[in-house]
Amino acid sequence: MTEFAISLNDKPLEEMLIMMTRHGKPRVSQMSDGAWFSCVEMRVASKGVSFDVQSDFNCSTPSIAAKQCLTRIMETLSKYGVKV
Repeated sequence: MTEFAISLNDKPLEEMLIMMTRHGKPRVSQMSDGAWFSCVEMRVASKGVSFDVQSDFNCSTPSIAAKQCLTRIMETLSKYGVKV
């Protein structure tokens, strides 16, 4: 688990969703089997470019799904040299 992911442990879901809106349009959904999923349609400045960052489809709570998605956003942005 990354240092960033650990820092999210005490954050409420609402705060994580607000953090996610800085990067795009977040969504948290409950699947038909009761598991949770989170996705962010990322804002991209390049014309014709779009991508989503997602959690796994089998998260046990909405907070776990949001935390996983937000962690993946930060890890992806850091890999491309974006300061987060």
